[in-house]
Amino acid sequence: MLQREIQEALASDDIDVILDGLAALKGERDVPPTKAVAAACERLIGHSDPEVRAGAIAAAGIHWAIPGLFTSILNAARCDDDMDVRVVGVRALTRYADARKDEVCRVLAAMVKQESRADLRAVAYKGLLAAEGRLTPGERAAMPEDIDALDIDTELLRRWTRSPTDGEQPSRE
Repeated sequence: MLQREIQEALASDDIDVILDGLAALKGERDVPPTKAVAAACERLIGHSDPEVRAGAIAAAGIHWAIPGLFTSILNAARCDDDMDVRVVGVRALTRYADARKDEVCRVLAAMVKQESRADLRAVAYKGLLAAEGRLTPGERAAMPEDIDALDIDTELLRRWTRSPTDGEQPSRE
């Protein structure tokens, strides 16, 4: 599917057409999204259908890591009404760690400490380890989604959730 066709699909009112357009965008390997496609993805992150929101985050965030969509993805990861959308948002945040490591790590560490849902806490912790460069994608995929089955590095969480007024900054190793 060409970028123009993807853009048209993402502008559709038909959820199936939108999802097909998002799948085509994720399938693209050589041509990054145009500004119009990126804008359509940002709009779809706020769509009423959670499957569309999750698909937009997966395509724009996980697959392409479109820089201008970081804040929308961050907001979805923090407070979307649908837990599956939040999980996809947390996974997408890790893709932005190269450019925004401090912000990504602080958010993920805070989610590990504060979220009530164990599965979301586990995904956030695995994302934090990946953002820190401690996990390969294969290792991350092999780790359990159960927070109780993970060996939590409490010092890592403490470093990333420390207040900037505490003096010491997190390690960038």
